[in-house]
Amino acid sequence: EFRFSHEKINERVYKIVEDDPFGQFPFLYAILGEDKCVLIDTGTGHTNYSDYVTLFINHTNLPYLIINTHVHFDHIGGNHYFSDKPCLGICMGSRNKDFVSKKEVTSLAMGHPGAKLKDFTVTRWLEEGDLIFLDDNNPTTENSLQVLYAAGHTPDSIAIYSHRDNRLFLGDFVYPFAAVHADCIGASMADYENTLNRILNFIEPLVYPEEIVEEQREMEEMRKQKLEQQQQQQEQQE
Repeated sequence: EFRFSHEKINERVYKIVEDDPFGQFPFLYAILGEDKCVLIDTGTGHTNYSDYVTLFINHTNLPYLIINTHVHFDHIGGNHYFSDKPCLGICMGSRNKDFVSKKEVTSLAMGHPGAKLKDFTVTRWLEEGDLIFLDDNNPTTENSLQVLYAAGHTPDSIAIYSHRDNRLFLGDFVYPFAAVHADCIGASMADYENTLNRILNFIEPLVYPEEIVEEQREMEEMRKQKLEQQQQQQEQQE
């Protein structure tokens, strides 16, 4: 019995939600490329995620490439189900490999009775700015996924930006059931703030036309100059 449901975001992107017994309800994503099906996270592992995706989404049996946004069990728990499927590998963020290596503890599986975390091997450690091409025969930035470090929820967290779809996949950095989910092992509000600022800077030109962005910069520069002039006048008066 499957405990997943899905919705089609566009012709090649699907959002899958697991109705797991641990109350996590992780948001998972499948992105269909030309030569691979990229899976962003794989759920808790309570039921067979690979069979579900193959049956309902990956109708052409593309080989899978798994990207885990972070080490928590509700995002890596289904990795092992792909050992008997055509799988190109498992990717995770490289910023804190030590945190990932201690996944028996850092995955939080031990805190959820009944959760079973099976071992798997990370085949590629992703760096900030790495591109994952959705067509290896014709690799272009426009048809790729870009890696962004997104520490805060965990020190190993990453986000994935799809250039093709103009969509940003944030793992649990933005959590639907809490304003800020920073009560886990390794969570850091300082990292959260830093990541938030970096992501806002990253998406600003994607959301607003360049003309508006440039106008905002000019206005900010004028504001700074005005403040400096006022400070200079006050100093002269003193």
